[in-house]
Amino acid sequence: MAASPPRIAVVGGGIAGTLASLVLRNRGLVPVIIDQGQDVGGRLRGVSRSKIGGNLDAGAQFLRASDARLQPVWHMLEQQGLLASWRGRFGMLGNSGGGFLPASIVGQATAAGMRKQHPSDSDNKEDQAGDGQAVGASSPTDSGDFCGFVTNYGTNDKVTPTYVAVPNNESLCPNICRLASIDKISSTTVLGAQTNPEGGWVLNVDGDMQSGDMSFDALVLASHDPSLAANTIESIIEAEKMASDASPDDAHSKLLERLGNLVSDLHKTRNAKQPVFSWSGKFPTELTQSLDFDAASVPGSHVVQFVARESSKPQYASNAAEDTEIWTAISTSLLAQDILKRHSGREASEEATTVMSEAVSKLLFQNEANNNVLPQDASAVRWGAAFSSPTLGLKEDSIFLNPWRLAIAGDFVSDAYPSPLEAAALSGLEAGERVAAMFQAMGSIPPPQ
Repeated sequence: MAASPPRIAVVGGGIAGTLASLVLRNRGLVPVIIDQGQDVGGRLRGVSRSKIGGNLDAGAQFLRASDARLQPVWHMLEQQGLLASWRGRFGMLGNSGGGFLPASIVGQATAAGMRKQHPSDSDNKEDQAGDGQAVGASSPTDSGDFCGFVTNYGTNDKVTPTYVAVPNNESLCPNICRLASIDKISSTTVLGAQTNPEGGWVLNVDGDMQSGDMSFDALVLASHDPSLAANTIESIIEAEKMASDASPDDAHSKLLERLGNLVSDLHKTRNAKQPVFSWSGKFPTELTQSLDFDAASVPGSHVVQFVARESSKPQYASNAAEDTEIWTAISTSLLAQDILKRHSGREASEEATTVMSEAVSKLLFQNEANNNVLPQDASAVRWGAAFSSPTLGLKEDSIFLNPWRLAIAGDFVSDAYPSPLEAAALSGLEAGERVAAMFQAMGSIPPPQ
């Protein structure tokens, strides 16, 4: 056995990197999370809105466990007090004039077919975003059922478990790191990585890291941006070319070709990110308390694809006596692309706030005489890296290049899951297991108990 356990660099502190690190830590390795943000959390991190107050769940709203492999993980975190079950009333909301349909009634029916055709879809062949990517009716964020929450609801006998983090979603990844004693380095950007001739990796970073800390025994890339993974594989290709003979054999040539194809595919997924806006606003409690739902997908709207009542989450239960309720909504990618073609920065957020405020008000109060009541203190922010479309479409949840001790995790790897958060979580778990299995085979760590 090695004198000291291998040290693993995990680049990216979102749910993929955090769960990969949790697995590595539990298997006797030493993961170190390196993240460019002020703290770990990724798409779970809230966005502070001074108008609304506090840090809201501005991105991912819920954590689902439609895949059986995730259920014990979420359950363990619930037992540790990091997650709480959410048992709100969820379903599908009509765009105009239609009522609320509970998910238990909709059942396994696919919501995608209920989505209204957008006037500019043009058979989904136009480049709506102006970036070479065709979007429209088949865009995963606009399919009608946000993150598959309705179609993956389950049955009355076995409802898919749904969780929120305590005290809020932003706290989950930092609390996992604290619970498992996982080291993390924040406000540090990994610019590149090169293979170490003795095995492992040497990082090139922009941030507060000592030069002696740059060497690691393995590397897990769990950033939402696949370009770092692409650039890292390109460094492998260059190193292999330099180390090979002038006339490499067919097997080696085919290996380099496959690595080159993977680089190309990773760059394509980077260019296919679908932006959305996350909106929050306050409505008078006397108007919203009678609504018979707490969260809903909106298949018919071209503006809003999902709405949720923040006060339905455990962390807001103590504010039940407040005279206003905070609601959160996620825009369609079509709306975001349309706004971002014309505006940027604050102007884009201001237009999204105006458009979504009107849409949310009409959605919540469809059949009410006060459906022209606008929210108080509303604000919208861009959620730029929310969704990948298309993904690499691999059967595996992660990429593992064993000869180079490199794992790649993220929601862009597989398209088998409706929720990008669930895809990222499963990808991180698998990446951690594959790296741990490699070191176990090398005799560096004992087998799992």
